[in-house]
Amino acid sequence: MIDTATRAVVASITGAGTILTGVAFHPSAPCMYIAARDEGSISTVNLEKNRVVRSQAVAGGRIQNVAVSRDGALLFATDIERSELLVRDLSSDGSEFLEYAVGTPQARNAFDVAVTPDNEQVFVSTLADGKIYVFDRATRALLDSVRTGGSARYIGFNASGSHAVVANEMGWVNFIH
Repeated sequence: MIDTATRAVVASITGAGTILTGVAFHPSAPCMYIAARDEGSISTVNLEKNRVVRSQAVAGGRIQNVAVSRDGALLFATDIERSELLVRDLSSDGSEFLEYAVGTPQARNAFDVAVTPDNEQVFVSTLADGKIYVFDRATRALLDSVRTGGSARYIGFNASGSHAVVANEMGWVNFIH
């Protein structure tokens, strides 16, 4: 926690793991999700109590990034080790992650995950493939892929969702519309 008036760190949340690579806030519940890459786990942090209340490991996985659907129903994550999109139903406390292949099945591929502002699609960037894979949010069916070249990293959207912006490890930015 940071005091915005003094810019001083006043508290930290421990127990979320090491090499923390991604964070996503739930749109309506007072919690956030933190990816611990090399531990292959995602921790749920209760923001009212400022503590980890759940940690869920994915066997064989290395979790790179996380995103929550706009309605708060689904948690998405990328497994950079196995190039997979992971999806967990947040309405069921004990649910396990469902796993969907993304692009070439190799290490250091699936990187970022982002939900479109209309909550209809999920974009996944890939480092090795140099593409953005577009999935249907509800069915997780692969709808399309967009070649960016290089190594596509972070994905952002403008407010209307008409444009995606992709930061590329090779030194450029791609605009997808």
